[in-house]
Amino acid sequence: MKTSVIRFMYVAGIIAALSIFGASAQSEIKFFFDRKYVNEQLVSQIKYELAFSGNHEPTAKFEYAYDASGRLVKKEAFKRDRRNSAWEPGYCFVYTYNRGVSGNTQTVTFATWNKKTGQYDSPADKAVYLTDETGNVLAWMIANSKEKNPIWNYNGELKTESSAYFSAK
Repeated sequence: MKTSVIRFMYVAGIIAALSIFGASAQSEIKFFFDRKYVNEQLVSQIKYELAFSGNHEPTAKFEYAYDASGRLVKKEAFKRDRRNSAWEPGYCFVYTYNRGVSGNTQTVTFATWNKKTGQYDSPADKAVYLTDETGNVLAWMIANSKEKNPIWNYNGELKTESSAYFSAK
């Protein structure tokens, strides 16, 4: 009887040590992304995070849309509802591109999901970038919808026509 108890304690100790070492080896990866591509463009990704159970569980999802030129036009973020495992919208970035005489502009708007209305609120924040033909940012503005006169930030010296573009807007 005494040997079987000692043998049981020995085996239980080995199992406990293996489970501790196994858990510490598994916890080295805190999160990872499962990415999906179509025609070499990222269309969705799911973020998996290490849960208390020791398993990786999906916590966030991102979906991307592109225009015919291959430029990003929309990025939506979703969070996972742990109660029913459904994806709930969180926020959305919308990208628009305009080509003008003074340069190219890229506008990025940000909107959050409204659970009560079941749709995105009016965009609250906006960033506008003026770029040259090679895509270098010449100037930018970041504004909140509550701001009446947002301030333009310039990257170095701008040509007179570019400055006129900003003062006219």
